[in-house]
Amino acid sequence: MKIHDILCREITILIKDLHYPGSYEVEFKAHYIFSGIYIYILHSKLFLKLNE
Repeated sequence: MKIHDILCREITILIKDLHYPGSYEVEFKAHYIFSGIYIYILHSKLFLKLNE
C-alpha cells in the first residue's frame, strides 16, 4: 500500500510485503506531511483500489 499526493508523487510505502488473504491494520502517522489531498493505492494481481 502506497500513499501519493494529488500530483501522483509517492509520499510513503505503508506495506510492501506479501500478505495472505485476511484482515490487517496499518497505523499511518501523518504528522510529517503537509495538509492536502492524498490518495492510497492498494493492489494485488487481481485487485486495485484507489481512494482519497
